[in-house]
Amino acid sequence: MLWEKTGNGLRWKRWVKSLNNTVRDNKLIITRRDSRIMTAVLESGRIMELIFDQEKAGPQVGDVYIGKVKNIVGNISAAFIEIGQGCICYCPLEEIPAGTVSRGGRRIGAGEWSDGGYKLCAGDELPVQVVREAVKTKAPVVSGRINLSGRYAVLIYGGNQIHFSSKIKNTHWKDKIRSAFQPVLPEGCGAIIRTNAFEAEEEDIRQDLEGLTNRMDQILQSSLCRTCYSCVYESLPAYLTTARDLQKGFEAEIVTDDAGIYRALADAAAKGIISCSVRLYEDESYPLSKLYSLDTVIREALAKNVWLKSGGYLVVEPTEALTVIDVNTGKFDGRKKQQETFLKINLEAAEEAARQMRLRNISGIVLIDFIDMEREEDKRKLMDALTAWTRKDRIKTTVVDMTGLNLVEITRKRERKPLWEQAAVN
Repeated sequence: MLWEKTGNGLRWKRWVKSLNNTVRDNKLIITRRDSRIMTAVLESGRIMELIFDQEKAGPQVGDVYIGKVKNIVGNISAAFIEIGQGCICYCPLEEIPAGTVSRGGRRIGAGEWSDGGYKLCAGDELPVQVVREAVKTKAPVVSGRINLSGRYAVLIYGGNQIHFSSKIKNTHWKDKIRSAFQPVLPEGCGAIIRTNAFEAEEEDIRQDLEGLTNRMDQILQSSLCRTCYSCVYESLPAYLTTARDLQKGFEAEIVTDDAGIYRALADAAAKGIISCSVRLYEDESYPLSKLYSLDTVIREALAKNVWLKSGGYLVVEPTEALTVIDVNTGKFDGRKKQQETFLKINLEAAEEAARQMRLRNISGIVLIDFIDMEREEDKRKLMDALTAWTRKDRIKTTVVDMTGLNLVEITRKRERKPLWEQAAVN
């Protein structure tokens, strides 16, 4: 218990107790599992996300390579670019900005390119960034529009405007930030101001952009003298980007049982990349994974059925084109009217469905088949609740609408592989 002495005597510091409870219930747990690094995001005492970070082996999302154009397919407006021996990637032609292509050892200037005197040809070399991993039979996707993420901003080569996270709604604040930073953007670069920047100090945003600008300059200058297939920039490991991207105001502690990871986190904290406290877990008699029942969480996250406290359950069915989540009453024995029973289960299912999308990293199109309800008021309550829960997701998630068949349509931005692919042991 914490007390504060004032002129009026002792006063209970409720907010301190609340903050301590928040930090205790919010954690990033980072540990090694097999040959990979696993990060678990704990919010209010529940694990909401699981991320497996493969030890560096080949191109990773965010890495920048000097690629060579292998061939161009005009009818799909795309080029196939090799970034390593036998590693050929797909790149839309619109993702290749002027001023980045080299031919015969000479960089073609942006002015020459825009005048129409040059077109992309097989054998041309250019720096490209991996933006999507290979998925089944689909090749990795790369882009010449290199983007570098910081805590408050993303710097994009090949743009010239400042854009904002869709979660920032304050027009006055956006106009002020745009006026302050548009004139100082480096030539040929645009920026996205991230959610974390809202109400942050302008000086902090400025320092973040300056750091990203210096890093971009190093990449572009290095690409002029490096040989083909060289990696000129390596992205941060997933556990560091997860810690960096925690929303502003989300008080959490980072706990790891690996000394090497602890040193990397401590170094990132010293450089201001992350703002959370870091602790090394050293109890060898009881592993960190057991303390937080990570094996059980993984097993349940890979199962088809998800049980609800009410006795209902979800059935999660991924397919090639989309993911379907079906809601069932299961063992629920409601003693109230049928429609009230359905609403209760659906509201609980909405919260759990939002969690499962994060936990399993379900992306693309998602259809949720809730239990049919007759009252329009109940449907509105359900949609409002589902929208509120999906807003907590760090990855952009949009609740589109409820169809005439009472199916709820959701889209979730595709980042990383789904959990079942990440967790698979080769």
